[in-house]
Amino acid sequence: MNDSATAINDTNSAEKMTSDRKCLPNATRNSAPETAKDSALVLSEIIAVTPASLTIALALIFLLKSDEHTEAAQNADTPPPQPSETPVEINLRALLPGLPFDLGNDIIRLHAQDHYVEVTTTQGRSLLSEQFGDCLDRLDRLNGIHCHRSHWICLDHLRSITRKGSAYSCQLSNGDEVPISRRKYAEIKARLSATPTPS
Repeated sequence: MNDSATAINDTNSAEKMTSDRKCLPNATRNSAPETAKDSALVLSEIIAVTPASLTIALALIFLLKSDEHTEAAQNADTPPPQPSETPVEINLRALLPGLPFDLGNDIIRLHAQDHYVEVTTTQGRSLLSEQFGDCLDRLDRLNGIHCHRSHWICLDHLRSITRKGSAYSCQLSNGDEVPISRRKYAEIKARLSATPTPS
């Protein structure tokens, strides 16, 4: 009797597992294809999609490459840009960050004073707690010259050079008189003669 009861329970369990499996949603079933027909269907879908995406990818690559070649050909025909004849507007506070805003951008000269640097512009003067050499490095691209051990001048504001015995000095646009070392005198004269005079 136990054998027949066990056989009935096994049959009921098998039927229940089969019906439970049919009730499960697709996501919870085993994801592997169950038959060769399912495998063929998945493979045919992959093959059908891959050539289209591959074709699109190749077309995009071709278009991008042709744009690069066209741009390179256009750049080869275009001459390089020439430097501008007009002076570039400078932001003096970008070069000398401690400078007050009300001093503007038109620098006339620098003067080293102990551990400070006096900056003179067309709008006034200010003392900065900076190293003179650091300031000279930052102003390197401006039209100026380190004319004496503790002086730098903007050549745009140079009005005249005078000689007093064996020493030279220059008069600037704001009326300041600044010494010029004998070593720098020839360099200043050469730079002034190379600069075209405005007409």
